[in-house]
Amino acid sequence: MNKLFLFLLLTLIIFSCKKIENIESNNNKVDYPNGKLETTLAEKGLTMADKKQTVANELEISLLRDRIISLRKQYSKTSTKSNVVGVIRHGSCGAYPELEFRMDCEDNNNASFINTTNWNGDIHMDSKGNITFFFCIVPNYFQRVSTGDFAVLAVDIGNIPYQVSHIFRHFDNEDDNNNNYATIDGNAINQYGGNSFSGGNTDLHFWHYSKDLENGYNRFPIIGASLSKGYSLFGSINGYDHALIQTDDEDHNCLDWADANIWDPTVPGANWQGYTYYPTWYSSPGVFNFVNQSLTQLDVFKAM
Repeated sequence: MNKLFLFLLLTLIIFSCKKIENIESNNNKVDYPNGKLETTLAEKGLTMADKKQTVANELEISLLRDRIISLRKQYSKTSTKSNVVGVIRHGSCGAYPELEFRMDCEDNNNASFINTTNWNGDIHMDSKGNITFFFCIVPNYFQRVSTGDFAVLAVDIGNIPYQVSHIFRHFDNEDDNNNNYATIDGNAINQYGGNSFSGGNTDLHFWHYSKDLENGYNRFPIIGASLSKGYSLFGSINGYDHALIQTDDEDHNCLDWADANIWDPTVPGANWQGYTYYPTWYSSPGVFNFVNQSLTQLDVFKAM
């Protein structure tokens, strides 16, 4: 009897402690999906100097890279050669397909931001630094322009346009209780074209059009009445409303990486230089700045 009494008493004590622990834990949680605790640098009064970030070792990144490159090759073999791209939505895509995806950014001391004055495109950040992107999938009428570099979201990565560079970025989003999602016209997806939204990470491909002073166009294409409020592209060409967006990717053991197949007009007969690997960063001035230590910066501007 004494043993049974002691067992019941011990069980009650453990249960009570667990309950107190859970109450204290719940009092610290924010009102957010799955009750996640998320904090930002700004709300804590901290700066970037206070962030603690680590990058995965080269072997881990290399294994991930090999797997993604293998999937890229498989996709290229089954490509439908569709000539469409993604442009950043302004209000509505009309009759065009709409791609929406959310990046669950770093939970602890998040440093994401959207800096803008007049730009009002549909890339939105919530109060905890998570960022949602909206793209309209439209015919690829784009050509190089004389005013500056720009980029669009690539869809059919097995069909690189002539005189265009292929840029790839792997975003290692938040590891803990990840809340990423992606939809096309409201239907949940894990992949769209060569872009992947699975495993709590985001893999994006871009067509990068370099400035062409001699033969480049002086304006961007009008893409039908469906985009009556216009659209935005990646880049920061002077004379257009623009914004700078920073995503704060996973801080611990971050697996961010990029590669690029650059089109170089100075190399006769071999304009594409093959894929160059960038372990934690890639920079194209005025378009992308894939910053070391898990930060990604994207310039955007309203083209029409």
